[in-house]
Amino acid sequence: MSERLGEACEGVCGALSVPFDAAWSAPLGRLGHLLARWNARTNLVGDAGDEPVARTHVVEALVLRGCVEAVGRRPSRVIDVGSGAGLEALVLALAWPDAAVVAIEPRRVRAAFIEIASAELGLRHLRVERRPVERADLGSSADLATSRATFSPARWLEVGASLVHAAGLVALHDRAGTPFATQSGLALTSEACVPGSDARVCLFAHAPASAR
Repeated sequence: MSERLGEACEGVCGALSVPFDAAWSAPLGRLGHLLARWNARTNLVGDAGDEPVARTHVVEALVLRGCVEAVGRRPSRVIDVGSGAGLEALVLALAWPDAAVVAIEPRRVRAAFIEIASAELGLRHLRVERRPVERADLGSSADLATSRATFSPARWLEVGASLVHAAGLVALHDRAGTPFATQSGLALTSEACVPGSDARVCLFAHAPASAR
């Protein structure tokens, strides 16, 4: 991986018809350079190639962004639980410069990478919480809560529902065609398949009391 990550993201998104702002290319290139240096010392991501990172991480984060905006939302507060290397949180912070983004990642090395990457990209509106979500200092409820490969779908919907306000959204990342059931007072609002993979993004909102 190198500073070519931005070009790879622009090319992959163009080929998959995922909206991409050319202004994101340069900061994503800097992110790719930083990720390459860190990944040489510790395993932050499984496949650190430019195109795999673009397809596996960046595209899915941008599909989430599009899904949220398609239902008329532009969140001002976003919580990403179990951020790992923080790629989704970083991409969302890049795409939503007016949103306060909180990346929850208790693992020391990964949390440090997110902090350094956000500083490198000038994302002052992204904050890292180095504690588990149960003990994180989150302040007010979020407009959007997201988590990827941290909890089972049912457990994540329960946790996510507790993090957003009454009109907030919970994003579930899973595989297309996978059945799920929610007992968290949430209702499916929209879903979108991630082009070029078998992944999908589902958005849930608190169901009206009469529908529970």
